[in-house]
Amino acid sequence: MPDYSSVDPGFQGQLNDAFTQYLKIKDGLVAAKVEDTQQAATDFITQLDKMDVSKLTPEQKTFFDEHANMARQHAQAMAKASDITAQRAQLDRFSSSLFSLVKAFGANNQTAYYQRCPMANDNKGAYWISLEKEIKNPYYGEKMLKCGENKETLASK
Repeated sequence: MPDYSSVDPGFQGQLNDAFTQYLKIKDGLVAAKVEDTQQAATDFITQLDKMDVSKLTPEQKTFFDEHANMARQHAQAMAKASDITAQRAQLDRFSSSLFSLVKAFGANNQTAYYQRCPMANDNKGAYWISLEKEIKNPYYGEKMLKCGENKETLASK
């Protein structure tokens, strides 16, 4: 994972704002609230689209574009989905892309946890990001709320 944490603080702040919207998506999935998840996904896309990438180096911009486009694609699918199962199906790859961005650019202003449910994704495992160390599984919600483990900690910047 590249270390772009010396990037412009304004950019980091904008990426942190997008990360905040991601957390609302994750919380909507935990609570199985389709409409809340749709709205947060729409807000995430809006936040991502207004980010100023003009101060990024070409290498940083390439990395950002690759991961941001993947995150945008999955957020768009969540915003359009009318059921929780379809929304949850987008979370693993969405989380992976956003985790790469937050980690590389040092964009979290709070400690965050990269968490994994071993049973999601047909028992292949699936990831999400949370500000809480305690597991609240967005893949199964109330059915298996505490299923999962912390895989990595991102210290606040």
